[in-house]
Amino acid sequence: MTMELESDYFSEKEAPEAPGAPQQHEVSYNHLSDGVQPESQPESAASRSEGSSGENDNAMQDGRLSKKRRARSEPMQPILKRKRGNFNNHYLDLLNEDIEDIINPTMSAEDELPPSQVGLTFWTPYEKQLFFEALTNFGRDDVQKIADAIRTKSEVEVRQYLALLDNDAERRKLELERGLEPIQLVDHPAAVELSHPCCVALDEAADALALRQERHEELSEQKKWGPCWNITQDLAKRIEGDHGLEKDPEFAAANGLEFTEVLRLKEWLRLSERVFMNASFPESNWRFIDESPPSIRATALQDFHSVLVSITKKIVLATLFTAESRIRAKREAQPNAKSLVRSQDVEAAVVSLGLKRDRENFWVTCPRRLRLDVWDDEAEVSDDEGEDRLMSFDEVERIIGDEPAAPEQAQASERSPTVEIKFENAGSEEDTDDEDDSTVCSDKSSDEGPVPMSDAEHEVNEEAKEVLRYSAYDFPKTHRTREALKNRIRNEHEQEAVAEAEDAKMNHEAEVDMWRLLQRQPPEVLVRPEPYERNRRGVRDVEDLYDVGRQWREHLVYQSEWEMLGTPHVSDEKKV
Repeated sequence: MTMELESDYFSEKEAPEAPGAPQQHEVSYNHLSDGVQPESQPESAASRSEGSSGENDNAMQDGRLSKKRRARSEPMQPILKRKRGNFNNHYLDLLNEDIEDIINPTMSAEDELPPSQVGLTFWTPYEKQLFFEALTNFGRDDVQKIADAIRTKSEVEVRQYLALLDNDAERRKLELERGLEPIQLVDHPAAVELSHPCCVALDEAADALALRQERHEELSEQKKWGPCWNITQDLAKRIEGDHGLEKDPEFAAANGLEFTEVLRLKEWLRLSERVFMNASFPESNWRFIDESPPSIRATALQDFHSVLVSITKKIVLATLFTAESRIRAKREAQPNAKSLVRSQDVEAAVVSLGLKRDRENFWVTCPRRLRLDVWDDEAEVSDDEGEDRLMSFDEVERIIGDEPAAPEQAQASERSPTVEIKFENAGSEEDTDDEDDSTVCSDKSSDEGPVPMSDAEHEVNEEAKEVLRYSAYDFPKTHRTREALKNRIRNEHEQEAVAEAEDAKMNHEAEVDMWRLLQRQPPEVLVRPEPYERNRRGVRDVEDLYDVGRQWREHLVYQSEWEMLGTPHVSDEKKV
């Protein structure tokens, strides 16, 4: 059975032909895998019944008979199917709070920034909240996106606010030299991390809530549409007809499904089964989620029909307006111009509405976007036990897009030489540094004997060697410089240890609250982490000793476009 990738959604009688539509490409259904392992997946009852009657007939019409892959004897169980659990009202309240925070983001009284005036611009607390959220998401260099997120401030005003923050940061650096304590790593807020059993418990609560919501929607659909609330392949065949089954002309109207006359229901379901819900990984493959093949609710089809009618009306009205404008302008020169709507009017109307002229690119990139496994079943094999060949995304896109193959480029890429990098000198430098460190240690401990080095101190020495060897900063080769660098590295390690201890404390408190919300006991007793006591404060980091590249903006020299590109029009005027 063949699948027409070029708009088989709508029936031929009522669907308008899009202007400039490309020729239809046909890809065999057997090209698309039925799961993660196509050669071992069983076929559903619907596909087996279709294969016995319709697939061979359509394949014979194409002049060939598609091969069938072997099916497994054991049925496959949906491993990702939701499991029924106990409904939790507290989880529902938590979900509603998160949804409300996303829809209406508000700041608490403690986190709310005061209003202020920067130059001639007044900043409200809400604008500051949007500013810092956009600054976190887009970075300080994308001023345009930050201004678009705020909506009430221009790029100049946003850049002025950033300059104010830079000046304040420089002022704080000067105050640090006067004894002000620096901001530590632990002072920055971080996200909490929950354990795997707690995440599994949250997933179970989410599945219970999803099943409850799904059941509520199913009851509403059944009350509205009756037995035809869920359009399956059997109902689609009864509405449209099939091989050996005549179309029931009164069935759709009797059940309130008049809108299905303009839609090809069987093709919609086949596309969901073979393309949109047939990825090569279990999370997006319907066979790993439910036993029944994909179906569409009647309300969803009704919504699609409403969208189709709305877009069609817009295209028709825009086409008539474009045609009338063209005819009116043409009759000024040719009074006898005919009042005809041409294809160019439809194309202009589609462009004016911001719609795409065709869907060729959509189907070409569909296998890569959905991560489909496409198998080539047209290769000549000597026996029936031969396996099909898995095609690459580039090959599939070339076939669907009717693009010629480029063997020269493929051969050139295969012949591209690999670059070999040798690190012979690095070992000699490391040996030299080791010798220097050993001489320093020997001078200090010549009378005391060898002192064992801990793992933490070994990491400090290795990191100091890396900084001295690979940094562009010209360090003096003195023992005092090395010790100063090591002290800063020890301070950084201590800051990381304090931050990790604080994160462990926050994670423990959050997980205890989450288990209490779920009204369940953790599988293992939660042990409260011990606090980490910091020994010293006020020691600077390695970044304060030499520039690691974060202040690269300060070294840039701004130049206008005319300074970079020149002004050729000025010289031309002088010549004239």
